[in-house]
Amino acid sequence: MIVHPLTQRLFRGAGIRLARFNANGAEVVRGHRHDSAHAFFLLSGAMVQAHNRRELELAGGGARLSGADAVHDIDFGDRGGECMVMHFPDSRVRGSIF
Repeated sequence: MIVHPLTQRLFRGAGIRLARFNANGAEVVRGHRHDSAHAFFLLSGAMVQAHNRRELELAGGGARLSGADAVHDIDFGDRGGECMVMHFPDSRVRGSIF
């Protein structure tokens, strides 16, 4: 992932971590969780996230926020997706915020 050097320094100084990945079509992740609060950005593709009997559908350009320890399932459907996750160091926020 290409990030401007100044942005890298600012994020690193604030303890923010970025991760970018591609999910294959028909990929399903069950019982997924993060140790920290995070913002999830679906850059392209489509997905459905399920948490506590609620579902959130995202298409390319969509985003969501989740707190630490929010266990959820992710179904990327036939299209898969290009994803970026921004992890925040302060994990006082708990649960999904959709």
